[in-house]
Amino acid sequence: MLSYRCATIAIMAVRKKRSISMPPDLDAEIAAAAAEAGLSYSAWLAETARKEFTIRAGLAAVGEFEREHGAFTAAELAEAESWADRAIESLDDVRARATGALAAQAKTADVVDACVVEGALRRHDLVVSSDSADLQLIASAVGSRLEIDHP
Repeated sequence: MLSYRCATIAIMAVRKKRSISMPPDLDAEIAAAAAEAGLSYSAWLAETARKEFTIRAGLAAVGEFEREHGAFTAAELAEAESWADRAIESLDDVRARATGALAAQAKTADVVDACVVEGALRRHDLVVSSDSADLQLIASAVGSRLEIDHP
């Protein structure tokens, strides 16, 4: 918000309004998911659509790569699957409790950021994020500092 002597100007994001119809059960699921995420119905739909477009862009990039270089071999796919298994850590009960405790100490409802910070501190990881301020705030709640690189 910008404030001048005689006027206050609120700067708001431009939004396009739409009217949509959908089955009631889907509507209820979206409303519940939005509430659980702490988002408005519209914000949840927009975020979900962005994720869909990211997936589509990734699939298109893979398709382009395969057109130029040939299809991935079974060995390459197995290697990628093995890497993903090692790179993606499950959120087991111990880790979930540690994340919850960290979020409580940091007084944040952003459990995704708290989970990132918990894992990075435990493993001494470098974090790549454009959201460094929020992550450092959570880490500082437990007297720590993250090593963060910006994309």
